[in-house]
Amino acid sequence: MKMAIHYSNGETVTDSSFNGVDPKQTANEMFAALEEIKRNNSPMVFTDNASGEQIRKEGKDLVSVEFILE
Repeated sequence: MKMAIHYSNGETVTDSSFNGVDPKQTANEMFAALEEIKRNNSPMVFTDNASGEQIRKEGKDLVSVEFILE
């Protein structure tokens, strides 16, 4: 499973590492965790698999999250 994370600037980051979010959580628990990231403007850091480059985003810019089943 992957998460496509959509931001207010139109950018989308697709992540499969789930840093800070346990994929075994219930949907309500995961939703609450993501709401907290947005509310607290927590930093969101992802690593690009192709380049190894770190992508940094702020929680306040989080718009929506899409779960992609593989």
